[in-house]
Amino acid sequence: MPFLAACPFCPAKMKLSRKRLGASVKCEQCGNHFTAVPPDDFAPGPSTFRQLRTGASPTVATATHVDKPATEATALVDGACPAAAYVPAQSHAPTLAIPGWINLWGLVSLLMTSAAMLFAASGLLRSLSIPLASAGLVICLAGIPLTPRRKAKDVAWLGMTAALAAAFLLVAFAWPHYLNRFWGMDHAVKSVDPATQFLASRNNQVPRGRELDGEAWVEADRHAVRQGDIHIRVEEVKIELDHSRETPVPRNSLITLRVSNMGQLRRIQYRSPGLAGQPPVLRDNRGKLYTLRNAGAGTSARSLKPLAHVQDQWTCEPIDAQVEHLELEVPASAWAGKGSCKFRIPRSMIAFQAKE
Repeated sequence: MPFLAACPFCPAKMKLSRKRLGASVKCEQCGNHFTAVPPDDFAPGPSTFRQLRTGASPTVATATHVDKPATEATALVDGACPAAAYVPAQSHAPTLAIPGWINLWGLVSLLMTSAAMLFAASGLLRSLSIPLASAGLVICLAGIPLTPRRKAKDVAWLGMTAALAAAFLLVAFAWPHYLNRFWGMDHAVKSVDPATQFLASRNNQVPRGRELDGEAWVEADRHAVRQGDIHIRVEEVKIELDHSRETPVPRNSLITLRVSNMGQLRRIQYRSPGLAGQPPVLRDNRGKLYTLRNAGAGTSARSLKPLAHVQDQWTCEPIDAQVEHLELEVPASAWAGKGSCKFRIPRSMIAFQAKE
């Protein structure tokens, strides 16, 4: 005997054979599937809607006979479809949705290479930066055969991330100091003899010139001497005049040395050469020796901080006006060095100054 089934998704109603009672039918108007039951018995339960959403057809466990009463055939539980006739559909776990314009392999490689760059720029984590970039390159190369039906966006992702990781590794091995200036310190640096002296500019803009031997004289008006972190130059030479007489006469000569610590890591103890037991030696071009006396107030060693300087002054008898140049030897023992710094002081550096 046919019965009338109502679609729960639209107002449509269909006349069906009793044989289709409890079966899944398709609505001719909206196209949705629903369980065929008489309108009075239809009460959609949770399992019925899960079956409809997943498109699963209910499985009939027992055959329904036409000659049995409708109450026995349907056996509804809580107003839903017969519990013995249908198997509830299993729920599906949610999956992560990735936008279509992203290639998963390229994205992972890009994240790992970016992390390697961050570690390279932040500190001394070279042991972590290089393995990260290497793993990113391997993942990108492995993603090429594992990406089915490669499109233009996949080629762009894989190509760009592989090139970025390879460039990072090339720079890290060939020119590591471009990524982190501390990485260049891994290589051995040639040690410099602390007794070696170099020609330097007076303002130290050229800290390392040619190497000086023990017999070379430095023109004091143009150059200075660099030994280790010490930069030494002749600051000035003055002839002090005595104005107590009617005609001013030279009273003494004052020589000023400027000693600077150009290093940035350590202090240097400077002790005036006379106090160190080896006073400077001053002679003129004719071979005349001048006795130098220390004019500084301090008698103990002075600590030179990094990028600091000190002035050491010496006095002697008036220099003869006929002198063409002076030769000054400053022992390097004043800063725990070796040898002596030799300066040739031209007449143009000797200035006259009145003493009030």
